[in-house]
Amino acid sequence: MKPMGMIETRKFIRVAAVLLLLLSLLSCGKSGRINDVMVMDDTRDVLVYARLQSLLKEDTEKMTHAGVAVSCTFYVNFYQQKSSWFDHRLSSQVVRNTIKYDNIKKNIYVKTRLNGEVIDIVQFNDFGSAVSSLIDLNGISVAHVGKLRKTEKYYVEIKAKVGKDEHSGFVRYIMLFLPFMETETPWYRKEFVWKD
Repeated sequence: MKPMGMIETRKFIRVAAVLLLLLSLLSCGKSGRINDVMVMDDTRDVLVYARLQSLLKEDTEKMTHAGVAVSCTFYVNFYQQKSSWFDHRLSSQVVRNTIKYDNIKKNIYVKTRLNGEVIDIVQFNDFGSAVSSLIDLNGISVAHVGKLRKTEKYYVEIKAKVGKDEHSGFVRYIMLFLPFMETETPWYRKEFVWKD
């Protein structure tokens, strides 16, 4: 026979686990979307522009000022349509914008990585401008124009994911106590017609 205190402890743990699960599901209920998508070509490359809408949580600013780096990751795939078989993926890019607050200098930085390599770091004085930079995908090259044919059909698929920055070492320890959960958008598809 088990002692009465042991049974009550197990019940408490089960109830607490269910409550935590419900709270996490409620916090993930907000869905965002990809908007303002433009696919255009310059003389060399096919460029993609997009903006994330309605996915950032209200407490993102508080978390950023508390030292938690928040990332917005865009997954961009460029396809050639095939009528007889699966579509052919011409390229796959991962763009990660990370916002971080410097407590000493009182500045906000947005670092942009393309496939893991840092390509840009921008400094901001106000949070609104920094968030605008965080949720924008600005002219990412997905293909060289020389590889495209006029007779073929192409499209871009974009998905965005917002969450804690995986490159912040101490964040994984304190994330157990913060209500911020990773959220993501569904895939957005945009057709592209190449004009020579």
